[in-house]
Amino acid sequence: MKKFFAVIAVLAASASLAQAATIQVEKTVQPSGGDSYALFITGAESNIAALGFSAKSTSPATFLNLNGGLVAGQPRPAGQAFTYLNRYLNTPVDDLDIIGGKGWTFLDSATTAAELRFEGGPLGVNIDVSQKLFLGNVMLPTGGQGTYSVTIKDATGNNIGNVLTGNIGEIPEPASLALVGMGLVGMLAVRRRNA
Repeated sequence: MKKFFAVIAVLAASASLAQAATIQVEKTVQPSGGDSYALFITGAESNIAALGFSAKSTSPATFLNLNGGLVAGQPRPAGQAFTYLNRYLNTPVDDLDIIGGKGWTFLDSATTAAELRFEGGPLGVNIDVSQKLFLGNVMLPTGGQGTYSVTIKDATGNNIGNVLTGNIGEIPEPASLALVGMGLVGMLAVRRRNA
């Protein structure tokens, strides 16, 4: 009976986790040196009205190749060797910008060697993150480090759930290392018990 309730608890926790948005960081090694990291938000929430996004470099590394994300009037794809926000999200501001973007309003956006950030969203329309939504791309020297944070807001500006945070770069997060360690200990325990 205890096992039954334990399984139900795990399934319930999994179901609630499935509803939570997550951040995916995809690395591209550049032939000329350095690494690009594209950050995407994905999840099942349907009431996301705005996002706050920030990626910060960790000293002494700095973001490289700062660029608005446009090439000949087109959005630059994720994973390129540049640091830029996804300009396809916001409303075009001049003739060189993209026609037919998503029409988001950006507040307090910046692209610097220390930080890439914006806060905003489409007015009166929820943001669809059922598929991966590209937020921004950062370029770091090989082995460079950084962090990200994403705040999800509803239509009234209230935060929905916890701020999503994590690391960008070569060194695994401490939590990931702990999980690997616990997995190895569990495997050894099972092996000893079976022996």
